[in-house]
Amino acid sequence: MDAKLFKVSAVCAALVLAGCSKEETAVDTTDTTAPAITVSNTSPSLNEGARIEIPFNVLDQGTEYSNLSITLDSSGTTGDVTLDKANKVIVYQAPWLTSEKSLSDGFSISARDQAGNKSEEVSVSITVQDIESGVEAEIVAPSQAFGYENTQTPTALNMWIYEGESQVRFKYNLSEDDADELEVDFNVVEPFFKNNFTAEMGESGESFTLVSDIPRIDEPYADTLLQVVIQDNDTTVQLDANIVIINKVSMAWAASEDTFISETNGAMFSFTHSEESDYDAEVAVDVTYADGSPLDFPLSYSLEGNNVVFEPSDGFQGDRNVKLTVSMTNTIPGNGGETFVERVELTRNLVVSDDRDDAFISKEAEFQEYVAHYEDLKEREEDVRVAKVLAQYWMLNDYITFVEKNALVSDVENLLAEEVTELETQITAINSKLNSGDSGEELSGEIDDFVGSVKGMGSSVREKLYEQFSVIKEKTDVTDHQVPSIASTATFVNDKLTQYAGNSTYGYFDKSAGDRWVFSEKYAYLKSVDVLDEYCM
Repeated sequence: MDAKLFKVSAVCAALVLAGCSKEETAVDTTDTTAPAITVSNTSPSLNEGARIEIPFNVLDQGTEYSNLSITLDSSGTTGDVTLDKANKVIVYQAPWLTSEKSLSDGFSISARDQAGNKSEEVSVSITVQDIESGVEAEIVAPSQAFGYENTQTPTALNMWIYEGESQVRFKYNLSEDDADELEVDFNVVEPFFKNNFTAEMGESGESFTLVSDIPRIDEPYADTLLQVVIQDNDTTVQLDANIVIINKVSMAWAASEDTFISETNGAMFSFTHSEESDYDAEVAVDVTYADGSPLDFPLSYSLEGNNVVFEPSDGFQGDRNVKLTVSMTNTIPGNGGETFVERVELTRNLVVSDDRDDAFISKEAEFQEYVAHYEDLKEREEDVRVAKVLAQYWMLNDYITFVEKNALVSDVENLLAEEVTELETQITAINSKLNSGDSGEELSGEIDDFVGSVKGMGSSVREKLYEQFSVIKEKTDVTDHQVPSIASTATFVNDKLTQYAGNSTYGYFDKSAGDRWVFSEKYAYLKSVDVLDEYCM
């Protein structure tokens, strides 16, 4: 081999060997230094529900930070803990404490480099403190309660409520800054009201409601205390509802169609009420004109048990329209130092009949008065209007046919027309005698007959309706309404003569609505002829 060529080859071989030796040295080099991890605060303290960021840092000789593997061990941690590697912070969200005053919580953090070297674990011990925030509560008055407005506070109500009210709801609003468990207890002082309540929890847990039906009582009133105690981990709150239950007395006239007080013989009107005979209440009687103004003529009356007795009287000319009022009153105390006057009254429109006049002039005045009432009744045609309403209802409910409905309406119109003709004949005859100067007993009798006819005007229509209703009832089970009474007589309401409004056969005056006249359910259709409603006249 040429010596020069060998030398070159040896140099190349040496270079190759040198290169191979360098690569083997890089692979065998090992980093044995573990990362160093530091945490800025290893024993922080914070309130329940609070959030804290804890900075940390990791250093390693051979591995860039971004390539380090950082492990957060929160397996036994109660709160929520997360690692924000990019920003080098540990985020800890403290739990809410339900019953503890404090909680010891914690976690650990460690790091590992690319060479597999692991740092020591750094433990962080956290103390979570209970917020000293007591529960706040507010009682809300039931919709049926009243009289509490002047004395109420968030934790106390002094209220009145009527017996027999159903589904009375006592709502309690709750507010709390922490998450303590709440213990709620309630108690009712008076035995008659115990075990009547059921509890309902609000969907969000921010309220609860106690629901009860108010019992009926025998005495004028009864008081009780509904006491609610709420406890959390910090405080105790007591809420008191002082309840005075009021007896709701109902009154009614004893069955009677009489609406007259005889000047000669007087009269007696009886009433009933819903309580026992020994019920303690102030019962009073008052007689005024129909508009409430005081009487300006002598009229003696007295209360005897459940009877109002009118004595014979004299000293006035012509009939007088009056209103008889019987009331039962009790003064109800309240726990807030206030009082409430519970007054229930019963009214009846009457006519004081001037039947002891020596002069015929009063009889003539009575005749003229009833001629005016007749003209008003003729114009209003209230019985025909009632018949049309009933006929339409019967037809729509298939009690009668369309043809029968039209026939019925035609019949009642003809019947009323016959009554009008008869009354016109009476008016003409009486006027003729008056114009001739007649003032005898026979004429007085004719006037009385005329007055009676006016008061009973429409009776033939009512009889026809009764006959038709009887036929319907034989074929079907009708229970939702009744037809007008044949035997009823007209009464005075707002200076108008009517068969319906103000007649206790068909309804009542609602005291809770300012004496508004209300027709009973089975006579609701009579609203169409309510002379107390200006839109129905």
